[in-house]
Amino acid sequence: MKLKYFIQLFLCFTIAIIIPFSIIHLFNITDIALQLVLYLTLGYLLLVLPLTIIKLNQNKEI
Repeated sequence: MKLKYFIQLFLCFTIAIIIPFSIIHLFNITDIALQLVLYLTLGYLLLVLPLTIIKLNQNKEI
C-alpha cells in the first residue's frame, strides 16, 4: 500500500468518526437508538463516499 493511499484512508476514517460524534454532542442527542442510527448512517456515508472517489481516481491514473 502506498503511503499516500494510507494517509487518505486514515483521514477518511478519522473524519468519519469525528463528524458524527461532534453532531451528536452539538445537538445534545441523548437517545441511544438515535445516536446509533446517526453514527451508522453518517459514519457510513462519510467513509464510503470519499473512499469510492479515491478508488475511482486511482483507476483513472492507471
